Amino acid sequence: MKPPIAANDSDRVRANSGDPAGLIPNVPGSWFLGNTLQLFADPPGFFVAAYRKFGPIFRVKILGRNYTVLAGAEAVNFFLTEGEKCFSREQFFRQFAQELGTTNFVLGAQGAQHARLRMLMRLGFSRQMAAPHVPRIIEAIGARMRAWPAGQKLKVMETAAALAFEGYGWIMAGRSLSDYFTDACRFSMASMQVGAMVRPRAILSLPRYRKAKRRIFALMQELLAEHRQPMVEEDHVLDVIDSFLAAKDKEGSSLSEAELISSALYGFIGTLVYMNRLIAFLLYELLQNPQLLQQATDEVDSAFANGIPDFKTLRRMRMLHASYLETLRRHPIALGLPFLTKESLKFQGRIIERGEAVIISHIPIHFSETIYSNPLLFDPARCMEPRNEHRTPNGYAPFGCGGRVCAAGGLVEMITLVTVATLLRTVRLQITPPNYQLKVTLDPLPGPERDFTVRVVEQRAKVIPAGLPLPRLEEQLSGALPELNQKQLDDVLKKVKTATYQPGTVILRQDDVAEDFYIILEGEVEVLKQGPDREEKLVGRLRAGDYFGEIGLLYAVRRTATVRAAGKNTVKTLVLDRDTFTSMVADSDLLSDQIASVVRRRYMANLLAQALPRLNAEQIGRYLPDFELREYEAGSVIIEQGGPADTFFIITKGMVEVINSHPSGQDVLLGELGAGECFGEIGLLAARPRMATVRTKPDAPVEVMALGREAFSRLIADSSATREELAVIMSRRILAMTHPQSSFGHS
Repeated sequence: MKPPIAANDSDRVRANSGDPAGLIPNVPGSWFLGNTLQLFADPPGFFVAAYRKFGPIFRVKILGRNYTVLAGAEAVNFFLTEGEKCFSREQFFRQFAQELGTTNFVLGAQGAQHARLRMLMRLGFSRQMAAPHVPRIIEAIGARMRAWPAGQKLKVMETAAALAFEGYGWIMAGRSLSDYFTDACRFSMASMQVGAMVRPRAILSLPRYRKAKRRIFALMQELLAEHRQPMVEEDHVLDVIDSFLAAKDKEGSSLSEAELISSALYGFIGTLVYMNRLIAFLLYELLQNPQLLQQATDEVDSAFANGIPDFKTLRRMRMLHASYLETLRRHPIALGLPFLTKESLKFQGRIIERGEAVIISHIPIHFSETIYSNPLLFDPARCMEPRNEHRTPNGYAPFGCGGRVCAAGGLVEMITLVTVATLLRTVRLQITPPNYQLKVTLDPLPGPERDFTVRVVEQRAKVIPAGLPLPRLEEQLSGALPELNQKQLDDVLKKVKTATYQPGTVILRQDDVAEDFYIILEGEVEVLKQGPDREEKLVGRLRAGDYFGEIGLLYAVRRTATVRAAGKNTVKTLVLDRDTFTSMVADSDLLSDQIASVVRRRYMANLLAQALPRLNAEQIGRYLPDFELREYEAGSVIIEQGGPADTFFIITKGMVEVINSHPSGQDVLLGELGAGECFGEIGLLAARPRMATVRTKPDAPVEVMALGREAFSRLIADSSATREELAVIMSRRILAMTHPQSSFGHS
């Protein structure tokens, strides 16, 4: 595959010096086809080369139509600043919308109508909606893969489309739709090709297309009728159609029948025209790099070591996830956002007249040498710690920018990772011929050519030892969530409330209206479910770090269970209201457990500030990732007198007892410590064995934040005020060991 020219901000020319002032330069091309052949030969490279030569604004002619291209960081910043007030998309997507049976389609809608459709669709296309279906998708596509005999050759684009379509069927409708695969492909490709103006409208009149369209719309009517029936199975996993049917806007109105069908079919088309390309690109990069393939396969084997994994486990595959991100950068499928100008506008000193076709392209950013080291190289490490080149502000935009970021980005990630991970776990594949160099075609989006083929070398054994260990996800406070930026988090935390409940208090009652999402900070709750006989049955217990209340909020149903404060201690929770929670799920595309984690992480930062008030905000942010959450059962010993001192502790939940054992064998209770207090500093500061035993009380577990010796040493070296503060605490506690009447606590 011909590599695109890297965009280097230091050597590109903003405009041809020979052009008359104010004129937009034209990219030279054929007198008849314009720039069509150049674009089709190397789609991203064409945009990058034009940007380097002509700057952030230039004109092209593609398939007989003239476009003004606004490219690079300048274009993205302009769009983020100016928004869509000068642009319209309705005409570009009119034909496409008509084929979906609507005049109101999210890609072409503008202003308030666009915002309404995104709001109504956002939960349905979120990771949260898709994640529960992962085990069933793995089983379904894994069964297909196990039927491939050794030596079978697979057309990658077609195979990827079939696997992705199987996955989307489960997410959209809760069942396989494989019987409709051929019709869905025919309908999706033709409607996209005509909508993108790369094929004549006449193909929509062909009998095979019309038959496929009728079958697809009949299927959609059937699925809607099924989903409107009352749910019978108690363990029913809600899907995209369930979400669309339950969604309501601020005025309480729902999606119309046409909007329901077109929104669901949008997922069909995205799966068969976009996701198959992404899967094929990613598979190519893995298979042609043996070292990268082995690393990814080892991760997958660890994820599958204990059976079929859930999506949280799959997301812990750092190398595969980084390879996915790098594929989106190195092989961009969406080349830009098309618009018509509603009024004349000025960009980079050039006038664009009303009614001109404009493409806003981020492609040069993905190949910028200013942002990415050696941008032509496929290098997943650039999307991992510590480099994180893709997190450069406005430096990575595979799903669009501003208000036009694809609402289904999380769903795309999920289906891609699940499909490729299951492939790596089930079969060993080889590109054929082995020296094949990938060729990219444009039909209507950039993708590998249809002849890209792999061969099944063998079926992998059913039982394979775990490979590379996966990083801990929720246990580590360093679990940063790139989907949520600091401003979003600050805005959310302003709305978070705390609530305390005495033992026996009912927090939620089954069948009540769902209003809030809860994250447990301290204490324990019991979950009870009432059956047809009206008897309540205990179905679970939740502790610190767990959460509840999300089901009613996500699916617009009444509470499905009763939650009651249990045990002898009070229950303390963080509370997010409906709008805050659903916005985090949809806008940041986080799962419920991720929301609980990130909000609770901020709470942990507050506890760190409470325990060590001399740390400033920068220091808290710097050292918080070094802390590890640990939980100890009731009656457990955390540190033992005489043992080595290697950890510093801050209590986040519960109470501990501090015991000093005298040579006579008598144990003396020196005191009790609770949430926000610390222990373990004496042995670390004085470089001596533990001087006391610290254990949890016999009636409740304890949760702590633990910091290792090396990190503790860095912390006190960085903050002399904290070192002095801990030295005072240490002196007070040593005094308490010799004078029991002295206080062992902070004050």
